[in-house]
Amino acid sequence: MKESGYLEKHVLPVLLMEPVSSGKRQRYRKMLMDPRRERQMTLEETKQKLKEIRSYSLVHSEDLVAALTTRMSANPEVMVTFAKSPEQAVETIKGIAQGSPIAINRSVIISNELKKLLVASECEVIESYDEQFELLKEDPSNGHWPFLEMTFEARFQSFEAPTDLMALRSAGIKKTGTKDFVGLLGVNAISAEDGTIMMLQHMSNISKVFTQGRELILVAGLDKIVRNTADAVFQTKCMAVFGAEALPLTVPHTIKEGNGITELPFIMPAGEIRPRIHLVLLDNDRTVLLQSQFKDFFMCIGCRSCNAFCPAKLSGKPLAPRELVSNFKKYLPQVGPNLLEGEAELFPAGDSAAPSGGAISEDEIWACTTCRICQEVCPVGLHHGDAISGLRQNLAMISTSNSSSKAIRNPLKNVELRGHPWMGMTLAREDWVEGLDVKTLNKSDQVDILYWVGCTGILDDRSIKAIQATARLMKQAGINFGILGKEESCCGDPARRLGNEYLFQLQAEKNIGILQGYGVRRIVTSCPHCYNMLKDEYPAFGGEFEVFHHTELMNQLFREGRLTFGQNTDQTITYHDPCYLGRYNSVYQAPRQVLHNTAAKIVEMPRNREHSFCCGGGGGRMWLEENIGRRISEMRVEQAADTGARTLVTACPFCLQMFDDATKAIGVQESLKVVDIAELMISLELTA
Repeated sequence: MKESGYLEKHVLPVLLMEPVSSGKRQRYRKMLMDPRRERQMTLEETKQKLKEIRSYSLVHSEDLVAALTTRMSANPEVMVTFAKSPEQAVETIKGIAQGSPIAINRSVIISNELKKLLVASECEVIESYDEQFELLKEDPSNGHWPFLEMTFEARFQSFEAPTDLMALRSAGIKKTGTKDFVGLLGVNAISAEDGTIMMLQHMSNISKVFTQGRELILVAGLDKIVRNTADAVFQTKCMAVFGAEALPLTVPHTIKEGNGITELPFIMPAGEIRPRIHLVLLDNDRTVLLQSQFKDFFMCIGCRSCNAFCPAKLSGKPLAPRELVSNFKKYLPQVGPNLLEGEAELFPAGDSAAPSGGAISEDEIWACTTCRICQEVCPVGLHHGDAISGLRQNLAMISTSNSSSKAIRNPLKNVELRGHPWMGMTLAREDWVEGLDVKTLNKSDQVDILYWVGCTGILDDRSIKAIQATARLMKQAGINFGILGKEESCCGDPARRLGNEYLFQLQAEKNIGILQGYGVRRIVTSCPHCYNMLKDEYPAFGGEFEVFHHTELMNQLFREGRLTFGQNTDQTITYHDPCYLGRYNSVYQAPRQVLHNTAAKIVEMPRNREHSFCCGGGGGRMWLEENIGRRISEMRVEQAADTGARTLVTACPFCLQMFDDATKAIGVQESLKVVDIAELMISLELTA
């Protein structure tokens, strides 16, 4: 097979995308700042297009598979195998390898679905990426160009024109022949229209495997098949520009060669190799799962944006959202059909008892703070937290030896017996009102607004000061408000977040009945968790109320002139966005507007607004010990201290308590004061 033009005529196009050099990226950055340039897609437009591409692939998977296999059947030099299971795929790979070593890339489909079986089959597996990446970690100065601060548009444009891998392979074969290993590579996207395969490279490992391997096997999950080449290019770019671990990096060819694929012996002279491609289309129950409620897991493009922002992962907890989704895709083919039939087995009692191939541990499930940053930064908007919530519901119903799974029983039992999740409290629900002349609702005395104080606000010694400050603020503004007093009970947030859905619904129905019985229409609360429940989750159970957070109320009162400052402050402050106020309900501006009115110097932490770090108390973590990794609250307090601010302001009793404890733990309580925004306002002698 030496005739001229053979590759161009007969072999499908395999294109490699990789970032441009550092110098070119700098020019891109400047070019995209030119106001005369043609407008590029924005971040949101890019995410929307990616969602459309992924959704189309999932919804039309059967049609795309049929179109691709028809296209490939006309190409005799592409050997297509449709593997129903990983075991079938491994048998195909072993038959091609014939005992030769197998060099793999770090694609999800290879790592999660095939590698373990290959090793168990006594195949010699070479981690081509790791060998080069380890060299880079040992000597970062060895040609590593860090990612530049760039606009999103510049990042998206920072790619060379795709390289024709088949041309590289042809040239390599003619020059030196091949080496005695088989290349096994997972692809990033494949076009059903013309068979074009896209691959993404950062470390030159893919091109080495492709040009030097005796045989080449490309593996594509059915979910990686897209409509056309344009969609394949777009999806592949997105896999590089989203996520800190996938940022465009360029490593020059001067990197030292380690042992591994570069030292394997040559076995065939140039010109005697049939440049065939073996394409394995792996089902592994995708045909079933892509038609089920689990299909959204296959929206993931593996970009690792979620990992880069997750406070649990960054603090050393076992949770990594991207790996969680990957493990769902690995675990679901085993249990998915039974789940769909309602015959799923219980979650294993211990992590070691997980089904073969499953890798989701109980500690991983409980590490989540439900802060929702993973969903915020995910380019396709995956709801990782919903999946974790489902797993927690399972754990809450079964007996298990895991310490965290045991620990949730106490707050849940307290909610059931006492109406709040706390244990050992000496305060009662009405103790905080002493000397404040606050009304308790009754049938004859109507109020304009109900103040829902929340469990943590009135049962914790530190948080009670913020509740009292909020009440004084409303009284100074002349608001006719009241409280439920002893009739107020837990809103149900801890129960729902910790997996006891039944207890949550009992609490919700009971509270809604009480509120409706008093004719309550408008509610203000200081707790973002209560706010989210009353505003967003109670309506599903018939609880329709107009709900305000106390920062929204304060901002309104200042705008209307119903409150004014007796004095201003010149202190330097930084504001922390509570997760359930910010990401869950998009309340970012109201607290900042209140703070700007004080004339204080406000410095933002690098992680703010939509990307705010978590305090570590959400998702029921307030009632679980943080024994693994660093304390998330301490990491956030360090971030606040690094701004130079003397005061850390928040608007959540969970955050207030977590940060107050954290300042003491790391010894900055004298240099960084933690206050609720209502406490700060009262300290400035507010007047009506």
